[in-house]
Amino acid sequence: MDRACLFRWSTISENLFATTGYPGKMASQFQIHHLGHSQPVLVGSVPVGSGLSWYQTLPLCVIGGDHKLLFWVTEV
Repeated sequence: MDRACLFRWSTISENLFATTGYPGKMASQFQIHHLGHSQPVLVGSVPVGSGLSWYQTLPLCVIGGDHKLLFWVTEV
């Protein structure tokens, strides 16, 4: 039921990673997880998600959307 389409480790913290779900009828779910927590620390939804990346030196995760980039800020 809960499957990840994309998975990326954070470049600044070994405990953070991000996932996107498979696109559904309306939107694809986006989550940021911390290994020390049982629940995701951030949950969002993107209408069209393509690509997933972390900024090299800041706690920013980026998803390519429909003609735009979506930035998600986390705390370390």
